[in-house]
Amino acid sequence: MPEKDQWFYIDVARMAASRGTKPLFVQAERTEPSPGRLPVPAPALIDIPNDHAQYALTWYARCAHR
Repeated sequence: MPEKDQWFYIDVARMAASRGTKPLFVQAERTEPSPGRLPVPAPALIDIPNDHAQYALTWYARCAHR
């Protein structure tokens, strides 16, 4: 219910438009109140596999085949 500033899912564009601000999303790590302090952002969970050796072996084998 945007008219009551109650949101049941994250829609950053609509939330920003309802406040007349630019879109910004910060996911807080802690839920307990911290009076006078900014939210503590949650750590980014980035899991990029390191498959360089597999790629190198694959392309080397493909080139050697010719």
